[in-house]
Amino acid sequence: MARKFTQSQLNQPAKLIHLKPLPPHQQDQCFSLYKKGVEKGTTIHFIKDPATTAIVAGPREVSYGGKTWRLSALTRLIYTQRGEVNNSGAYRGADHWTYGGVKLTKLVDKIQSQ
Repeated sequence: MARKFTQSQLNQPAKLIHLKPLPPHQQDQCFSLYKKGVEKGTTIHFIKDPATTAIVAGPREVSYGGKTWRLSALTRLIYTQRGEVNNSGAYRGADHWTYGGVKLTKLVDKIQSQ
């Protein structure tokens, strides 16, 4: 639903918003299946259809359909195939997969960053 503005609102000067700078990107901030205790060769399940599975191939990659994928790209592919892609087409992949019945993002880190 589009937001409607009055003419007086359109004529007002824009407000500046000051944002704090983000910390530099660090490798340990990235999601890692291995950090969560999910090892190479382990099967994970798509949250909306547990029959859809992928095999862990690396700390941030899985194997599905004979190809290696990052979770976000694979999640987008599966939602597209299901005709359920979101408006942006962007996904935080680990939010859409489970291991042992637990969402990947809810798993507690098992090992410290190296």
